[in-house]
Amino acid sequence: MHAVRYGTLVDNVLPPVRERHLAIVRDVVLIACGVGLVAACAQISIPWFPVPLTGQTFAVLLVGGLLGFWRAAVALAAYWAIGALGAPIFSGGEGGWEQFTSPSGGYILGFILAAALVGFLAERGADRRLVTMLGVLLMGNVLIYAVGVPWLAYSSGPDGVDFGWAQAYELGVQPFILGDLVKLAADPTYKYVDLAVQAFNRRKDKTIYRALLDAANYKTAENSAFSTATIPTAQKIATGATAFTKAKAIYAASLFRLNEADRMSGEELFIAYDDNIVRAILSDTTLTSADYMATKMLENGEVAKNWLGFTWIPYNALDDGAGGTTESRTVAWAKSAIHFGTGIDIKTDVSENKTKRGNPTEVYAYASIGAVRVDEYKVVQIDYLNA
Repeated sequence: MHAVRYGTLVDNVLPPVRERHLAIVRDVVLIACGVGLVAACAQISIPWFPVPLTGQTFAVLLVGGLLGFWRAAVALAAYWAIGALGAPIFSGGEGGWEQFTSPSGGYILGFILAAALVGFLAERGADRRLVTMLGVLLMGNVLIYAVGVPWLAYSSGPDGVDFGWAQAYELGVQPFILGDLVKLAADPTYKYVDLAVQAFNRRKDKTIYRALLDAANYKTAENSAFSTATIPTAQKIATGATAFTKAKAIYAASLFRLNEADRMSGEELFIAYDDNIVRAILSDTTLTSADYMATKMLENGEVAKNWLGFTWIPYNALDDGAGGTTESRTVAWAKSAIHFGTGIDIKTDVSENKTKRGNPTEVYAYASIGAVRVDEYKVVQIDYLNA
């Protein structure tokens, strides 16, 4: 029984070509694109002796998955041949036969085999599911190391002595493992990416919450001094010795209607809630069966859109109310009440923390964000007793 061939992504996206000469031209163009991609990614390089850290591995595996078995193998063989003839397409703009005979030459040979393997498996449908695709990419990485590391171990260093297996692992495997994990995990569901996104969202929520309630700085003229704007008393709902109730949400909605800042005026309304609010509302004796189902959705972590005209946003870092720790302060707002901005300089890093036992992997993300309230009459502050 023969394995079913699904074709690669490129085969399934490009229209079929029946004329043989056109098919040959297309294959040549695809192979040339594969060579160009690997050569370009090779220039993304961090100097490291004796094997530089580059973007080649990702490109090699990508070319294999896109082009399939024979085209990927030819593309990587052509990449090696062009570089060996002196073209500056290896990492760091290097080229020449001496690059192939260097300690890192085995990795280049491993690229050819890895691209062919990934392409072979991709043609048979291994790239159709995330789990099998990651397995194929892992196999490709292992094959690169299987060729590159022994080559490095038996290569001579600057002192004329072979590196040996211990140094080959230290210099040719260890520095690349984390990078390879990141390359294999280049999808938004990977755990490190997910953790970084969650951390960023928590910071974004806090920034928006603070901007909604804190005093906002503004100027009336370019050269004038800053003034501050606070939420008017009329936009504040006091505790009134009660927990959060449906009546308070309705009162907040009426304030938005009074200020022509509700859905009838084209606005989207939001309100922040925490576990105290959920418990209080579920205990509210004025709830109807429809209300009860909506608040049960809140309790289960779902967003009950359009309940009382608000979209409910979970946020468990609410301030204390005016009465101290026995109270909490939430906020309701119209979408246009606040401006939120993100700086263009966003930095991320996934690395080992060598100062802690076991060298745990840490995720670092840096982004400049900010928010400011632009209309005090599109915000309602609500205090309530903790349930």
